[in-house]
Amino acid sequence: MAEASQHTSRLFLLDRQSGQKFLIDSGSEICVIPPSPTMNKSPQSNFSLFAANNTKIPAYGMVRKELNLGLRRPFIWTFIIADPSILTVDANINFKNILSEYPDLSNPSLISKSASHGTVHHIITTGPPVTARPRRLHPKLCDAVKVEFEFLLAQGIIRPSKSPWSSPLHVVPKSDSTVRPVGDYRQLNSVTEFDSYPMPYLNDFAHALHGKRIFSKIDIFKASTKSL
Repeated sequence: MAEASQHTSRLFLLDRQSGQKFLIDSGSEICVIPPSPTMNKSPQSNFSLFAANNTKIPAYGMVRKELNLGLRRPFIWTFIIADPSILTVDANINFKNILSEYPDLSNPSLISKSASHGTVHHIITTGPPVTARPRRLHPKLCDAVKVEFEFLLAQGIIRPSKSPWSSPLHVVPKSDSTVRPVGDYRQLNSVTEFDSYPMPYLNDFAHALHGKRIFSKIDIFKASTKSL
């Protein structure tokens, strides 16, 4: 049994007697129904249910239920009583609690939070400010760039400026047909003092991964805005 969404494309049947909606799944070997609130939830040892991740699901027995599907006659069906809230969720991880504790996971923000350290990075330059003339853009490309800048302004990532420093705009096409406006900072780099600090060796990084078996990656949402 499952709760049907108004926007789902899955097939459900309504039991007119109980008002419950049942998901039609021709590939399932068993049918599961949740226990009633008044039922004594004592798992029975003669039932062994496992989720796709091999997590054991407690079952509380079997029940034969008469379904009124609006057809010519009612149907008698045998269900296994189990808790559907953990059918496909690892018993050691409660995703609802995690999302409640960290709501930013499902609602990412582009505004960086205040750093928890006191490190401040300074760009030291020599000579007068460098400036650049505006670059002409194709009208369609210009419209896309304006949309992106309006979005960054609304998010608080950028703000209007009257600084004497300016760099030409460079537009990079992305794989999803959108654009990423970036700055061409070659003139700025030419008057910036080189910040010398040691860089780690790639071989040392690979050595740290020796013997590891589980790897993960982080794909930062609009990562280029994090460095502004």
